[in-house]
Amino acid sequence: QISVVEGQLKASNARLAEVRTAAEVATERYKLARILLQERTDAAKAAGDRAAAAQKLADLASDKLGQFAAATYRQGGNLGQLEAFLSSKGPQDVLDRAAGIQLISDIRNRIMQDADASSVVAGVLRRQAAQAHAQQLAAAQGAEIARAAAQAQVDLAQSETARIATQQTAMIAQLASLRSTSVTLERQRQSGLKAAAE
Repeated sequence: QISVVEGQLKASNARLAEVRTAAEVATERYKLARILLQERTDAAKAAGDRAAAAQKLADLASDKLGQFAAATYRQGGNLGQLEAFLSSKGPQDVLDRAAGIQLISDIRNRIMQDADASSVVAGVLRRQAAQAHAQQLAAAQGAEIARAAAQAQVDLAQSETARIATQQTAMIAQLASLRSTSVTLERQRQSGLKAAAE
């Protein structure tokens, strides 16, 4: 009978260790999920900030292009190289006007290229921000699932601990009776055996 009760006591100690370990593992998973969520939240914020900054640059480039077009329109437009020839006062004047037209054309092309490039960069960064936000939402969902699982394991560990403690109290009392000793002495003996095993 003593061997049977001691076997039951060992089995209950093993079960207690098992549920406590499962609760600790679930809690660690939750902590890792929270760390991942924080990382994803930081990444989403950074990506959003980069996308907003790129959009501001794209808006500025677009405004600059609009201002250039409006200024050209207010000045009556130009007929390009034909105007340089029609209103010239000589060959040097033609060369000066042609150089001026080329310079303005180069500036217009550069402004258009800047506007296009800024718009493309802003689009890429907006997509990256959307992807980072989706990853943040997935991490939040994962953290919530891990939290619920950890809470369930902790609740199970608490209920199992209470149940096992009640059983062990009865088993120790039974062992004390079988060995004709006190419950206190048997509890000390079991604590010593447990410590030696650990």
